[in-house]
Amino acid sequence: MNSIKWLIILAALSLIGFQAKAQVFTKYQSTETSTVSVTGTSTLHNWSEKLKKFDVSFLSNESGTQTIVVKDVQFKAQVGNLESESSLMSDKTFTALKKAKYPLISFVSDQETTMSLSGDKFSGKVSGKLTVAGTTKEVLIPIEGTLENGAIAISCVYPISMSDYGIKPPTALFGSIKSGNDIQVHFNLKFNK
Repeated sequence: MNSIKWLIILAALSLIGFQAKAQVFTKYQSTETSTVSVTGTSTLHNWSEKLKKFDVSFLSNESGTQTIVVKDVQFKAQVGNLESESSLMSDKTFTALKKAKYPLISFVSDQETTMSLSGDKFSGKVSGKLTVAGTTKEVLIPIEGTLENGAIAISCVYPISMSDYGIKPPTALFGSIKSGNDIQVHFNLKFNK
């Protein structure tokens, strides 16, 4: 009889200890002041495009510790929301990204990333799956951020080689103007709970 009592007490203490260590995560959503742009080169000049509309969210736990934990990162954007300085360039981008067949660009991370806080600043690398033009790759994206008054700001510049995603760099004027294979994606994201 005593062994059953001790077993029940041990089980109850284990359950209480587990609940005390459970982390509470809060969902953060990108705000309208967030920006994403893409820059690249061509044989004529450097170019840039802006992503007019996109959605980014993640779960975070930064409650009273010297670390910030990020998980369940979700980024989604329609290829058709990329905007360049000319409609011809936009059309070339849509064709290169195979918009008709693969209209969505996405990044998904289901792993937890723990980063140290130094004052209100943090940095780290978020791993996940990036899908562009129907090709999915495991990537590691370096980020820097700040945590202030419950809001989070994250920035990064992430290089991509178009050929890694089966994208043929766009050309114009019968091939006399060619885009470079390497581009950079610039993220300046602001999040609220």
